[in-house]
Amino acid sequence: MQDGTPCRPARDYQRRALAEAHRVDEVKDIRDKALAMQAYAQQAKDTELIRRATEIRLRAERRAGEMLTDMAERGERPKGRKKQSHAATLSELGVSKTQSSRWQKLAELNEGAFEKKVEAATRRAVSVVDGTAADEKAQARSDRERDLASRFGEADASGAKIRNIAAGVSLRRNSPTRSRRNSAGSASTCRHGKR
Repeated sequence: MQDGTPCRPARDYQRRALAEAHRVDEVKDIRDKALAMQAYAQQAKDTELIRRATEIRLRAERRAGEMLTDMAERGERPKGRKKQSHAATLSELGVSKTQSSRWQKLAELNEGAFEKKVEAATRRAVSVVDGTAADEKAQARSDRERDLASRFGEADASGAKIRNIAAGVSLRRNSPTRSRRNSAGSASTCRHGKR
């Protein structure tokens, strides 16, 4: 526990519970409890609990995605709009279309890519609790600006031209023709004499 990873018995228990689940609603229940645990951990600012809750949530979502895919392949879930009498719909399973899609994409990932996704998600969740999320976001933006500057070769070291280009794009959205202002900056009248 000292290295920031959950203790072995708890990790084994959660994986065993997910592996033994036979229905999507069982897995969804585990996921929903992990979401509640995440919310509590954020309020309590407990980084260890947020790590474990995030990992459990993602593993449950992946397991649900595997189950949904298997159900579709076996014909236990309708494909398309026509419902077969024996097939359970997503709404009957308590799953939205968005959740189903996301979870099935998680299930398609190979083990290495999934573990990287778990690590990135836990790192983001912990950064929110630690208060370092804003710093990481600013660093990511700075990195993107440097990348753009190197690609286009237009910006100085600070990336000022790239920011100016982006600002110019947003200024065009508020162009004088849209706001009905003339070159002097005062509002012009429309052809009927009203503003």
